[in-house]
Amino acid sequence: MPRTPEPRTRWRAPAWVILLVAVASPAAGQSLQLTPDVPQALVGDEVQFTLRVRLRPGQELLDLTPRNILPPPSGIRVLAVDSLRPTGEGEFTGRVRLVFFRVGPQPVPTFSVLFSPGRGELPDTLVHAPVAMPIGSLLPAGNPALKDIRPLQIIGGPIWGPLALLSALVAAGCFYLWRRARRAGPSRTPAPAPSLEIGPFERALNHLVDLERRARASGNGAIPLYGDVAEVLRNCLVSVGALRHPGLTTAETAAALPPVLGHGEGRERLVLLLSDSDLVKFAQVRPDLPAALDHLNRARDLLTTWKVGLGPLPEAEVPIS
Repeated sequence: MPRTPEPRTRWRAPAWVILLVAVASPAAGQSLQLTPDVPQALVGDEVQFTLRVRLRPGQELLDLTPRNILPPPSGIRVLAVDSLRPTGEGEFTGRVRLVFFRVGPQPVPTFSVLFSPGRGELPDTLVHAPVAMPIGSLLPAGNPALKDIRPLQIIGGPIWGPLALLSALVAAGCFYLWRRARRAGPSRTPAPAPSLEIGPFERALNHLVDLERRARASGNGAIPLYGDVAEVLRNCLVSVGALRHPGLTTAETAAALPPVLGHGEGRERLVLLLSDSDLVKFAQVRPDLPAALDHLNRARDLLTTWKVGLGPLPEAEVPIS
């Protein structure tokens, strides 16, 4: 009997082979990765990231400087973006330095590079996947009381003698004012109501005008201008009762700011101004005069916003946190 040919069976790849090919195919293509050098950081710390570009054979990197697709989110500042350097066949590496001014998982700005997919093809863009950076607070939770501030104490001997002398001086002063008021008679002109128009905010704004005039006259006053602006802001907050003393750090100042001044974007704008001054003072950042004048104008806008927002309230009515 003639032998019946056996039917040919079609070969089918196992499911795991198909999955492996699907996963390996994108990995063999071009890519852009952004990874932080540290797993987490604190508010105001400089955080470094590594940008790594991988291209397939025949592809070409058209721009060695990564660029932001969109402006950085509020509360994040890009300090520097280094040019990409070749580290292997089709591989390039660069560094990015950022500063975060908000607590919690913060979205890292998205960077992109331009490359040529091949000869005769139109340029294309590589974008990395979204990255979140955990940012912690400088202070423990609960806004603990400051431990480095102690009440003033009289040194040496009992306090009854100084208290008696002080009471006598106060009584003599009150008696002198009472006698003077009786001789002068009732005043026909009522005393003006307390107002912040000639108070600490107005004095701080006038001080900023004097700082700007001196910086423009000297031509090289950009560096000290940052410290002077921070001193004006802290002294103004002490004058209105928002701070107990001007020696607080940036984080402590933000935590102590009362709600009447910190609502809206007041707290964030103050932190950005003080953080810029800290970068110049401690991180050796060297801005030019136009950047320093822009810093001064942002401080002037914040003081004006506080003055207008508080209206004619006297200084004593500003709450202390």
